[in-house]
Amino acid sequence: MHLTLRDVQLGYFEHIQNRINSSFSGLRLQPSDQGLKNGHGELIVKYSQKFKNILQERFDQGFKIAAAKINFIVYWKDEEKQKESKIVLPSLLLKKG
Repeated sequence: MHLTLRDVQLGYFEHIQNRINSSFSGLRLQPSDQGLKNGHGELIVKYSQKFKNILQERFDQGFKIAAAKINFIVYWKDEEKQKESKIVLPSLLLKKG
């Protein structure tokens, strides 16, 4: 699954720019209850509520997250705050197990 802007909490990234600055495409991430963590155990991606529901449906079908990595790091501009932030768009590998 390749996550899009609608699958992550965009506002969260404003507060973790230092974590993103040391990240890169292809970096492996670890699943957690709230989203995905980097190798230091720091939360780097928070799922949107809509995506949490989609993921829960997959879990209910017997799937689990086998692997996760950073697919893209892109800039996103919060029009309300007129502030630009780097955001992480990950990809997940789900396996039935």
